[in-house]
Amino acid sequence: MTEKTKGVLALLGIALVWSLMAMLPRYLSTALPLFQQVYLRFFCAAVFIAIIFRKQINFRQIFSGSAKDYWPIFLRTLLYYYLGVTLYTQAVIVTKISNASFIGALPLMAVLGFILFKEKVTASKVWLIILSFFGALIISVQDYSRVFVFGWGELIALASAFFISWGMLVRKWETKKFNNAGSSFLVMALATIMVFMTSLFTGEALPSRIPNGTIAALLLGGLFNTVLVILMTFGMRRVKGVLASNLLQLEVPLTVLLALFFYQEIPMFKDLFGGSLIFTAAFLMNRLEAKGA
Repeated sequence: MTEKTKGVLALLGIALVWSLMAMLPRYLSTALPLFQQVYLRFFCAAVFIAIIFRKQINFRQIFSGSAKDYWPIFLRTLLYYYLGVTLYTQAVIVTKISNASFIGALPLMAVLGFILFKEKVTASKVWLIILSFFGALIISVQDYSRVFVFGWGELIALASAFFISWGMLVRKWETKKFNNAGSSFLVMALATIMVFMTSLFTGEALPSRIPNGTIAALLLGGLFNTVLVILMTFGMRRVKGVLASNLLQLEVPLTVLLALFFYQEIPMFKDLFGGSLIFTAAFLMNRLEAKGA
């Protein structure tokens, strides 16, 4: 199996985990304020990484890097976790999850890949990006008369999608000083500190008497974030931004499939049609990248 194929599989895993964790922020918001639920999820992830990958993390090494090693990690943490995840959490609390999913399907990562990394732009790639986007549009939008009606929640979701896309691409700027486990631990530990300080600054109280159901959800969120950061750290170094953009849009049809599995929600024809467009676009984009087109 090639390194690129491993990267593709990692990104498919990210799409699956994203689809699984979409409901968590809204559930946690019933017991915890915004920043508190975010930093507690990050803290759980940092602990999980430290325990699960303890034999792979050289703690002396990860705290002995140079500025060149640390600045991309700080930037990824700031963009993806501090800004992107926090804003996404707020967005799914104040707006419809379907609206947030639609906005998240905008091909921002592909555009940023063209701009920041000078990835090759071809007509075929542009058409496949558009095809994938329309597939997500067909699945996500319930009222087409209000597709371009943006409220406060939708604007937050748009900002979140931008920062998440940019933050994932920043992984390509990181040095090879730290291995995947070490880099992932640094990101989650730094994200925990940044959001915790923001929580205190905004006047949120320290957590106390957290219900058992909320603790279970936090642990699950921490586990999801552990898987995400490991897969992202591994996959984004090996896959171009344009291909990553199409692969990650598979989150939308995967959410439909999970709703069928867990809640027996039968997908409509538009869901199947939109999902087929996204799967087709992802498959053909992978073929294009394999040919170097």
